[in-house]
Amino acid sequence: MKFLKTMLYLSSLVLLTSLLYGCNTSGTDSPKNTYSGQEQAKDRSGDSEGEKIQEETYIPNEEDVIFKNNKMRNKERLDEFVKTAGDNNESQIRVVKYEEHGAIIYDLKSRYDENAGVGWVRVSPDLSYYHTAEDEVQDVFNNAPQQCANISKDTAEGYYKLHECRTNWEYRLLPIVSGTLSKEDLENSNQENEESEVIEGHYYYLDDITTEIFLSKKDAEEWQQYYEENDQENIEEATLNNIAKGLENRVDLDRIISNEVLVTSCEAGVCEIYTEHSFEFKAFAVPEVKIKKDTGTGESEEQPQKNAKTDKDSFLREVNTLTGGILDYSSELINLYASGVSGPEYSHSAKSLYDKVNGRVNILRHTLVPEDERTENQYSQLLMTAEFLFNSLHQGQLYLENGREKELEILVEEEVIPLREELEELAASVKGP
Repeated sequence: MKFLKTMLYLSSLVLLTSLLYGCNTSGTDSPKNTYSGQEQAKDRSGDSEGEKIQEETYIPNEEDVIFKNNKMRNKERLDEFVKTAGDNNESQIRVVKYEEHGAIIYDLKSRYDENAGVGWVRVSPDLSYYHTAEDEVQDVFNNAPQQCANISKDTAEGYYKLHECRTNWEYRLLPIVSGTLSKEDLENSNQENEESEVIEGHYYYLDDITTEIFLSKKDAEEWQQYYEENDQENIEEATLNNIAKGLENRVDLDRIISNEVLVTSCEAGVCEIYTEHSFEFKAFAVPEVKIKKDTGTGESEEQPQKNAKTDKDSFLREVNTLTGGILDYSSELINLYASGVSGPEYSHSAKSLYDKVNGRVNILRHTLVPEDERTENQYSQLLMTAEFLFNSLHQGQLYLENGREKELEILVEEEVIPLREELEELAASVKGP
């Protein structure tokens, strides 16, 4: 719907933008330095000639809107600016966004032309306190002052957005977060501690508003790559594609977000999570930045502890039988997908094989595990891989039922086969009696 609306209003908005350019002059709209941001200079050793490099660190003011470590300070000032910007007023705020390589500062000013009856938002990016990495992709939005039609708080996608700017039709300024950044957080945020890291095997809550909950690890890893590159266009496209997949697979994001999830592993900014609060699917991949790190706990607040016990031999026999069935039936399903045969009988055979995989994954979920750390870790890895394989096969069935052969072919090659091979390796490492 968002893309359709964009196309419908495109022609009229181009005319509006032209009008705004005519009304704006550098003399009347150049930013005044009403903020008294302080600077600290630190001397460090320079090159072989002994030169000294001055490294500047921005010290924010009390009124600055600050985003750091997935928390925000003075969020109410930003919300108020969103409500009034461009509406016959000339309010202004400063937004400080801390990232890995420093702080990016945005001076936002509401502007209004009484003669034309038109308002807009002037954005002045400042990279003075940001140190660009050698291989970093430049964000064109930050290269020069911007003139945007308006600013919004998009709760559906979870971002504060600037619209119809000079370089971007839509720009995600900041994510909407629930965490509040205190003075102590700001002062101590440069110190590494356990609370700033996601711990595998702990339970967490996800951000209140997030759509980046992926059925596919591959999709999550692509999103994370775009996030690290600050590639806003591809971030948005990946997010919208994931929303579409979630709707297609009937994923209930609200139930997942409203309850704790178990983080089973994290690597390169992407965490695998397990939830009991999703009917069809249990395993998902989420960007680490979408996890509320201050909610971590070693024990579940919701799930009762299992008192039933089992011996290791019985466990291994059951697990080997279940994984053997999943591997066999998924292999048959892959061959069926690759055969190119079509028709009702073909679809019925594929559905039958898919159901057999589904049933065995479901039993694997409820398998009792002996109290042995090594065995518990093996089971966790095995289950999560089986879950992601099931997720991919479910997506494959949707492609098959809707005649999307090319997408099915890519899915099998890039996800189903690698996941099956991973499960096969894990199963081989679990030896039964």
